[in-house]
Amino acid sequence: MVSGQSGASLDSDPVVEMKRRIQDKMASGDFSEVPSLMKSAIELRGFQSGKAHSEPNYSAPDTTSLRPAEVTRIWNLAMDQLVSWQLNCPELPTETPASMLGVFYAAQNRRFAVDRILLRDIATMLKSQQFSESTASVLPGYQSGAFGYVFRKEGEEDCALSGAVQRVVTKNCQTNPEACPAFKSGNFAGYRFLVADQFPGIQVWDSPLSYHMYWAVEEMIQSFIGLQDSSYLKAALLAGDWMLNEKPVVNLSLTAKNVAGLSALYDLTGEPKYRDHFWKLVSQCLLPAIMMDLDSNRLVDGTNIPFDSLANYSSVPGRIWEASNATSWSCSITGMALVNAYAALRDRGDSAKAAILKPYAEAMISNLSEEVVQNGTPPSGSGFRDLSFSILDALWKIDRAEKKRHILWERAASVLWNSGVLRAGGENTVVLGQYLRYFNSAYSSRQQLANP
Repeated sequence: MVSGQSGASLDSDPVVEMKRRIQDKMASGDFSEVPSLMKSAIELRGFQSGKAHSEPNYSAPDTTSLRPAEVTRIWNLAMDQLVSWQLNCPELPTETPASMLGVFYAAQNRRFAVDRILLRDIATMLKSQQFSESTASVLPGYQSGAFGYVFRKEGEEDCALSGAVQRVVTKNCQTNPEACPAFKSGNFAGYRFLVADQFPGIQVWDSPLSYHMYWAVEEMIQSFIGLQDSSYLKAALLAGDWMLNEKPVVNLSLTAKNVAGLSALYDLTGEPKYRDHFWKLVSQCLLPAIMMDLDSNRLVDGTNIPFDSLANYSSVPGRIWEASNATSWSCSITGMALVNAYAALRDRGDSAKAAILKPYAEAMISNLSEEVVQNGTPPSGSGFRDLSFSILDALWKIDRAEKKRHILWERAASVLWNSGVLRAGGENTVVLGQYLRYFNSAYSSRQQLANP
């Protein structure tokens, strides 16, 4: 999920035009009209609101309660794979660095540990991909801080990315070569990286880098906490500066990733600039897109659309109105962002904003959990990790933190585990760490972890 240009549109021309107007307002930096435009767009889309471009092929749900011992067994197998890691090419934050993140989550219980030298090597590999004055020449008009997408090393193709990310990198580096500087130092000196994705001069408003930026920020924060090395904190803060400058986009899951990253930094540091910016994004861009029923009249708030007239999971509050944002993958990212924002506000004592946000966060996670429990899981590779991460993150930051059980969320976590996808480890190792943290640890915020 690195671009908002996906799928054949189910939207009518007026809806497409409304989305263009919304993007123009987002790009202007003045989001005040976005909520009213969102409500108009929901009315225009009508009974199609909340319906995605296509339906996934679900696997049958199995709600049998999972056994912690089974998670531990699979975790140990995943760690046997991780200890053989060696530095080769640059890796995306969702690859080996995500396994490292899983280790930090599991290690909060202090029963699970991996060689700290290995973790430091992985963290440094990721940090070496950050666009900064120490790694590359920062041109005027470009914001440092992005964890770049590798394009290539001059004369070599062996480390090129693949799939959708490769297409984004190739297109942007060929069209805007100045956005793909060659790094001058660090582990990847000589490699070119895509380090920018929005180009005001030619009115290009996409945000593909944002998809991986939350992962990178969280990995740098947890590396700072787990390895007690302030260089990783510096990298996380620099990434936060990049997020503060990135414009929101109508592909809301990408903006949601920046909300999650800024929330993590606010949770850790308490700096008001992070809270103020993510709250602006949340209140004016994300919340208006979520179909809610806060007054319990079974109508989508702000419209005359009955929830009972909407398709499948859209008939339950907590879904996003627009087709490309209505998939379980996209909604799980937005839900995760709201959970992180809510938890950061709660833990930092901003009870008024937290109270506004909580019903939205819970509705999105409950909507996703209802889909999983009733219909089953999407195939591996269709956002399975993000969906699993979102639900496990909510169990940790709401259920465990507030000592309040959401049985539906627990059942969804069991269905996800029983699908068998997570047992393969690999990119899902981070979720294994979340399960172990949830089973074995008392809740701590990032601030508490950094200052025990």
